[in-house]
Amino acid sequence: MTVKERLHVLIDRLPDEKAKEAECILQRLSLEDDPLWRALQDAPEDNEPLTPEDIQAIEEGYEDIARGDLIHWKEVHAKAKKEF
Repeated sequence: MTVKERLHVLIDRLPDEKAKEAECILQRLSLEDDPLWRALQDAPEDNEPLTPEDIQAIEEGYEDIARGDLIHWKEVHAKAKKEF
């Protein structure tokens, strides 16, 4: 049996509550050689302070959420596809 076949067997044995954890681990392992993923992981933390305008925009976003004034991501995605 190959390594991948043994992995499939192990995955099939996992209880449902452990499946998400296993998915995260495998996802991370599969991205380790991806140059974009590596660049993002190695990028310095953004430590630029928030401006008053940034804070106002964030607060307005929270107010929109509280009111339920939201746009579903599918709608945003469809609009973006039309524009590009």
